[in-house]
Amino acid sequence: MLKINKVKISQYLWEKIVKYYEATYSGVIPKSYAMSDFAKHRLESAIVQIKRLKVIGVRQNNICLDAGCGIGTLVAAANLAGYNYYGYEIDPVARNIAKEMLRANNISPSRIQSTPDAFRLKGKFDFISSFETVEHVADLNDYLRKLRKVIKKEGRLFIETPNYNIPYEPHFYIFFPPGPDIWKWWCCQLAGRTNKKFFDELRFVTHKSVELALRKQGFEFENLGLPEWSRQLTSNEIYGRSIYIQFISKIIRTLKMGGFLKWLASRGLYTPLVYLSRPR
Repeated sequence: MLKINKVKISQYLWEKIVKYYEATYSGVIPKSYAMSDFAKHRLESAIVQIKRLKVIGVRQNNICLDAGCGIGTLVAAANLAGYNYYGYEIDPVARNIAKEMLRANNISPSRIQSTPDAFRLKGKFDFISSFETVEHVADLNDYLRKLRKVIKKEGRLFIETPNYNIPYEPHFYIFFPPGPDIWKWWCCQLAGRTNKKFFDELRFVTHKSVELALRKQGFEFENLGLPEWSRQLTSNEIYGRSIYIQFISKIIRTLKMGGFLKWLASRGLYTPLVYLSRPR
């Protein structure tokens, strides 16, 4: 029996999780990255996500929804930490794993559904989180429209997603130049990445495309990405940051390039995109 973030995972379920990630991320992550290590890192990411919830003031009595919850790690860890969390996931394989994970931790599997309106909690969610999901959504306006229907008038929507103004793809772990998608896929192939299906399902969102969709669907928002980017590049912390960010951070601090960093960020060159939104 494994235990990650207080979440109990049987050997059978662990093997199922690793197989899921193998099927999803084969040809995406570097071959040198052991899939079991990748799966463990993904599970441990819930630690960072729960810290984020605390920082932005999510209370344990809030009714919360993880929009695109994957295998349900955040939903399980958050409920075990005392939060009132639900999740929805359109991928049936991931959704079934999430239900198994909740069941194994004495949490009702009915907290995981396939659509946000399946909970019969229309207009009832105090807080909705969307971690690394927006870049996989085929129709961002439709995604936000559905969330708008289930959030309270005074509720908050938290979005974190890559900003593709930065020429780095965090799923494939590669840099690529701006330009047509065919150039990006060519760079993936040069780096030995072969999962075209995963690539084709990515949406290369930017601050402009996300902000446009938020406004269109009736949300006002606060941009938290700019201060987050500055914090990451001026801090010497290591946990939760890629080796690339650590390297760039060291250069920024050594050469005292904080002013230049702010200038780049003001022109949309920062990542991730982080928004805390409210219905207008």
